[in-house]
Amino acid sequence: MGTSEKKGGDVMRFLMKNKKKTLLIFCAAVGVLLLILGTRSTGESGKSAETAESGQTLSELTAYRERLEEEVAHLCASVSGVSQVEVLITLERGNSISYVRDKNGDPVTSGTGSARSALPESLRPPAVAGVGIVCRGGKDPDVVRILTDLVATSLNISTNRVFVTGK
Repeated sequence: MGTSEKKGGDVMRFLMKNKKKTLLIFCAAVGVLLLILGTRSTGESGKSAETAESGQTLSELTAYRERLEEEVAHLCASVSGVSQVEVLITLERGNSISYVRDKNGDPVTSGTGSARSALPESLRPPAVAGVGIVCRGGKDPDVVRILTDLVATSLNISTNRVFVTGK
């Protein structure tokens, strides 16, 4: 009888004598394996941390912010005495969804079982937290006042959330 056969027999005798320990070790190994596999497979069904509460992804929010920055830059560049405009906008959060509610204030739902979901009533775009504008002409106090009022009015934010400076 070879050395490897003797070791295999010793392992089998140990496992047979300690059935409870063997079962516990086996279950622990399977549990660890399931945890490892479970965290690796987010796939199509798990939307991961990139998805905001409203279902909007980080890339969609970034695209929205960039489009808004372009529109504000174009608006500012159309003001007399302003050129080479750069704009940075920060958003407070993603879209806000309000849901249809019944007379008791409970959300109205549709579907059955796990497919049951609340009915959305309205969708509000992300709120603007602040706007920074750097441009030629931004050192002139009159231009600063005009741009501040223009941007605050167009984005419906207070003027203290808009900062304008020159290049």
